[in-house]
Amino acid sequence: MPTNLPPPSPSPPPSESEPTDTTSTWAARNPLKEIIPPRRNSQAVKSAAEKAALKIARDARRKDAEHLNEDVVDLLASIEHGIDTLASKHSQPRQRVEQMVLSTSRYVKKRAPSLTNALIHAKGREMNEARTDGKKHSLAEIRQAIKDDPAMQNLTEEQKDGYIQKVMDFRGLKHTGARAHNKASNLDVASVMKNIHEEVPVPTATIVLHFAFYFATRNHSLDTMIPTWMATEGILQFFVEVLGISGAELSKQFDAWNIARLKRGRIDTPGALQTNCRTIIHQGLNRLLNLKDVRMNYKNYDAEIRAKYKVQLRGWPLAVKFAAPSSIGGTEDLRALNQALISGECRWVKMSEKEVAAVEKVLKNQGPKVKAPRSDKGVPRKRKAGNQLEGSTKKKSRKAASMMPPKSKETISDSEDDEDGEGHEEEGM
Repeated sequence: MPTNLPPPSPSPPPSESEPTDTTSTWAARNPLKEIIPPRRNSQAVKSAAEKAALKIARDARRKDAEHLNEDVVDLLASIEHGIDTLASKHSQPRQRVEQMVLSTSRYVKKRAPSLTNALIHAKGREMNEARTDGKKHSLAEIRQAIKDDPAMQNLTEEQKDGYIQKVMDFRGLKHTGARAHNKASNLDVASVMKNIHEEVPVPTATIVLHFAFYFATRNHSLDTMIPTWMATEGILQFFVEVLGISGAELSKQFDAWNIARLKRGRIDTPGALQTNCRTIIHQGLNRLLNLKDVRMNYKNYDAEIRAKYKVQLRGWPLAVKFAAPSSIGGTEDLRALNQALISGECRWVKMSEKEVAAVEKVLKNQGPKVKAPRSDKGVPRKRKAGNQLEGSTKKKSRKAASMMPPKSKETISDSEDDEDGEGHEEEGM
């Protein structure tokens, strides 16, 4: 397994003939996503005394790091000696004993936020919102402020759930939100690429990667990130000998192909947008309920969907009316809804007990719906001659069908049911 790997090689930037808009940002191209607030860096000028104090503290930390490094080296030497001793004592290969002693897992379970985390998050944002880095309150000060705040003592279950929900929403924003500017998004991409470059070549006790490569390209023609790639030792020869192209040139062509594919596959027509939105909503509802034939009901959404199945659509764009996609005529509204559904901002989620109780309370106060009488109730209606002829023809066809011999069970079909179910994919449209 090669250990010395070349660093990720950036591909040449797009040609000068390709138009670029440097004023466009990731946030501007994703107007439906919330903006991740950028961190505020302290720009205060330090005095000579502050600089001297920082230098003394920095030198002290360096000395402590050197002492720690020396102790770690001694510890590693003792571990190596212990591994050799165990392997010799039990007549086992040294590699097996080393794996048993030093094996670690890179995968950890994600923990749900606790009430302590939620209170620290809420109080920290309250105390440090207007402060820059270097001037923010410490964790110990935040904990003390929580103890001194009577509003954070003896909380009800509803208040606890509210604090925890705020932490979960903040975590969701960090994962799905849009970066405020291109520099932040580029740094994010660079961090991800660095992690991939460090993780891919690392072998484990059960997985051994001898050869691997990856290419990273832009997701939009206005993205400012540079397409990059990584390959373990030996892959470069594969590109040249088999494909007849270098890794850098292949990365450039891959980027151009992806941008062209995205432009061709963009959905812009109202009909295509309506179909795509309807499909995502229908499939998402049935996937969450683990069913197949549940249909969306927009008119009786609270009673037939929220109260009955205890699920709801969260993240519907505020500027778009809540209705079946087929009844939304504006192209911009359909684009906004389609983008929200594709990105996951608008998605099906399970409702909490509190939300279900609130919906049931509203439905109980409304009472049963009374169907309005027909406007022509009590007025005799004349039957047209064509309708009479059509009705008599149907009666004759049914009588003739009843005289026919019965069909096999495998070929019997209910034509009336087919007609009733056809074209009603969504209720309330």
